[in-house]
Amino acid sequence: MNPYPPQPSISFLLTRLFLGLMLIITVGNLSVALGQTDKVHVSENAISQFAIHPELDVELFASEPMLANPTNIDIDHLGRVWVCEVINYRQFRNGDSKPREEGDRILILEDTDGDAKADSQKVFYQGRDIDSVHGICVLGDRVLVSANDSVFYLIDSDGDSKADRKEVLFTGISGTQHDHGIHAFVFGPDGKLYFNFGNSGRQIKDKAGKQIIDKAGNPVIANSRPYNQGMIFRCNLDGSDFETLAWNFRNNWEVCIDSFGSLWQSDNDDDGNRATRINFVMPFGNYGYTDQRTGAGWRTQRTGMHPDVPTRHWYQNDPGIVPNLLITGAGSPTGICVYEGDSLPPVFQNQMIHCDAGPNIVRAYPVEVSGAGYSASIVNMIDGAEKNRWFRPSDVCVAPDGSLIVADWYDPGVGGHRMQDVQRGRLFRVTAKNAGGKYQSPAVDFSTPELSAQALGSPNLATRYLAWKALQEFGSKSVSALEALWSQDNPRHRARALWALGNLNIPKAQKIKYIKNGLGDANPDLQITAIRMAVLLQDQIAYSDIYDDIDFENANPALLRAILVGMRQWMLEPTPQEADQLVETWATIASMYRSPDRWFLEALGIAAENHWDACLAKWRANFSGDPMASTEMKDILWRSRGKSTVAELGGIIKHPSTTADQTKRYFRALDFLNSDDKANILAEIAFSDVDYEIDKSNVVLMESANRLTVESLNKNQLKKLNQLIEQKRGTPDFISLVNRFSVEQFYSDVLKISADSSNPQLAADAMKLLLNKKQGTQVKDLILRSSPETQQNLCDALANSGTNPGGAILNGIAKQSSLELPLRNYAIKKMGESQSGARTVLSWITKKEKIDPGTLPAIQATLHGARWNDIRQKANELFPIAATKNSKPLPSMDQLSKRKGDAAKGKLVFENAGTCAKCHLVNGKGIEVGPDLSEIGNKLSKTALYESILFPSAGISHNYENWMIQKSDGRSITGVLLGETDAEIQIKDDKGIQHNISVDEIDARKRQQVSLMPADLHKELTTGELVDLVEYLSTLKKKKN
Repeated sequence: MNPYPPQPSISFLLTRLFLGLMLIITVGNLSVALGQTDKVHVSENAISQFAIHPELDVELFASEPMLANPTNIDIDHLGRVWVCEVINYRQFRNGDSKPREEGDRILILEDTDGDAKADSQKVFYQGRDIDSVHGICVLGDRVLVSANDSVFYLIDSDGDSKADRKEVLFTGISGTQHDHGIHAFVFGPDGKLYFNFGNSGRQIKDKAGKQIIDKAGNPVIANSRPYNQGMIFRCNLDGSDFETLAWNFRNNWEVCIDSFGSLWQSDNDDDGNRATRINFVMPFGNYGYTDQRTGAGWRTQRTGMHPDVPTRHWYQNDPGIVPNLLITGAGSPTGICVYEGDSLPPVFQNQMIHCDAGPNIVRAYPVEVSGAGYSASIVNMIDGAEKNRWFRPSDVCVAPDGSLIVADWYDPGVGGHRMQDVQRGRLFRVTAKNAGGKYQSPAVDFSTPELSAQALGSPNLATRYLAWKALQEFGSKSVSALEALWSQDNPRHRARALWALGNLNIPKAQKIKYIKNGLGDANPDLQITAIRMAVLLQDQIAYSDIYDDIDFENANPALLRAILVGMRQWMLEPTPQEADQLVETWATIASMYRSPDRWFLEALGIAAENHWDACLAKWRANFSGDPMASTEMKDILWRSRGKSTVAELGGIIKHPSTTADQTKRYFRALDFLNSDDKANILAEIAFSDVDYEIDKSNVVLMESANRLTVESLNKNQLKKLNQLIEQKRGTPDFISLVNRFSVEQFYSDVLKISADSSNPQLAADAMKLLLNKKQGTQVKDLILRSSPETQQNLCDALANSGTNPGGAILNGIAKQSSLELPLRNYAIKKMGESQSGARTVLSWITKKEKIDPGTLPAIQATLHGARWNDIRQKANELFPIAATKNSKPLPSMDQLSKRKGDAAKGKLVFENAGTCAKCHLVNGKGIEVGPDLSEIGNKLSKTALYESILFPSAGISHNYENWMIQKSDGRSITGVLLGETDAEIQIKDDKGIQHNISVDEIDARKRQQVSLMPADLHKELTTGELVDLVEYLSTLKKKKN
């Protein structure tokens, strides 16, 4: 088979000359449009703007006008680059650019003369059905495309590089036109397809629209039974044998797989949390974006919350959550691959190569074995942050010659923050230093098993797919060629041979021989590959067929981890004999666990799911010695979910050797367990006569009480509970306990707390407790007999409580003419902080109610300052105000972006006139309502910063959407959703006050179309102040401790 195209004809050369002239003209026009002084965006200058690893060279392979805005790429066996070119991305947010009515495109770019510059462009497909296409996988003449709510093959039947027909594979995926939806597919060494979607994908259906039931018998839908949030999948090339491999990610953009079958991917954090992560994916694991039990977000209070936000963000302290491999900081991660070639320097060989569009960087993450898992470091390859922050690498792929091709989306912003440039896009080629030159794909031939086996050694996935396909078609004729490949030195090539042999239609005994050869190999990765292949072939090969060949005594932890993960599938439908053998294996491996190894511990949990009681019983029978003297045994019980685990954890908690901090860990583990005697065990832990040391006593009492009810306590335990509440006066624990157990004798103390301004959150919680317990009369009585300062404190607490009774009391104060005018005016101001209260104040005017003239100024100020546009507009009609400096017109966005401000003055604007610190944190200062801005200058360009201020609703950060909760009592609360459980919703309003609202109180909930951030903030500033503010924000590059 000849992999090279024919020699170019005269007509082709003329076409190429025309394209070259058009490129010169277009680039020239772009230069004029940008201004001659703004040469940073000219593609010829791109390389000079990069900080490049000293052992690498980077060259421009293609750029505008040949392509624009590439979201994903793949490279075929000829070295041609297939590009998803997206102009119509989130068009509903991109009013500045016209949609491409013909639809987005898939391009094929080719370097026909080997000079490492693309000179040929073909449009493989164009249509509205691929608008915002996010994934492409080239499999010979079939191209697998991920776009909108579907996945489908585009098939080139006649070899003319044009799609001739379409075959739908999957449908019904949510997240259309959203980068948290469906992503690219990748071909695995086992002949399977691997892919993922982010947390907006939610579900997947077959081509007929029927909900897919996966191999484990579960509907593939994010409903926490058992799957939620972003997920990873595996299936056959025709979509059959569908498996859900991992779940509870946020926006896992792309998954990659190495030749041993190990999965790697990145995942994006909630904005501002510096918690972008890299995962080594253990199949069937939960990855902790939300609470695995309740679905609550990472900000929700829980026992054992880690003080470090990146760790807390992923619930890393909870049993049942797989550990992260690496935290890379703030980012917007995109494409990823494993480089298994030998053309790049050794530091990059056999490692992940990853794009992160947020910090404008391409990196490698060299990994090392660490226990049953891995550790990783960071090596920067291409860094554009210092000189051109429009560099937005979106994908990276390995070419047949061993070089890399990196796609550049090229835009001042990234992701959901709107695309602002639809004219540019680049591809860059990465090679070893001084090893560039010709871009030429090695000749490959699939006409014989020997040549196909040779092609299986390619670093390029598309080539390996064609080789694998040919070898499978040759059938048993491929055996000798693959056995020869297995006998070579390169372990990754050997692994590919093993996978291919296992997929051949050959006798079972022959396959078992190959698996045993792998298990007996000296290379641990090949041992792991053999286990994985046995699991893949479980319909043909039983666990008992290979059990005697596993050297448990000398197995390293990584191999034991692979066996445990495989057990999850072996245990789906085992025979009684197989079940006994697998349980015995689990107990044997559990006895080999050595603390601390979280990878090992979670693998034990993955294996024992749905079989905990049998596994724990066998393990205990094999265990000798004092359980409390064994850290390993306590670790395994912490992770376990057996029927007897509650009692065993209770014993650990009570044991004198368990410290206060350790106690929290075991209480958190109890949250994931259910048993009939759980309440009795908790009460016994809390109120027994065990003499705990002081710190531990406090933890035990509070943690137990927070999990108990009045009904679960006897008379003596209730007495001890009251003593505990006495000790907690004036603290959040006090409010929590009084509220939980409705202890009326302490309501007077709660009332005092509600009048204390030193802790607004505690005062608001105290007031909400009182109003929920029908203590409004006592609140009103205290207001009437208090000092002016205390009266204002109580009004603050009433407003911050977010309750209808609180609003009613404020309304009554405002209308009670016998009260002092300052108190009544203050009550009016507080009413204006809620939508229902502001509308009530407005109704006094529109309904022409009798108004005390003394309150009119307060009414006017309240309505003009309302956060709701329609109320402000009505106030302007009713009470016109004189123009101020705010009416001065702003310069254009382009002019603003070129202005240099004073960062020091901008800091003062941020903290004072701009009111930014009222809703945002910078290096720990301010109030956390919106995203943390400590590193915003490292993510958004000046243009994007101006747009975020002037048009905040154009790109609201994910997880900071503005929600309105309509309560059954008629009140509404708006703010940022912090967390959600089956019992309640936590929402933080624009003053930073958290409201915990029972689901029973909620009539409706609706995500608002506008940002919680005011749309007219700039009207409070002069142009100079706005420029200074953006200058200050652009300096916020690195969070300070």
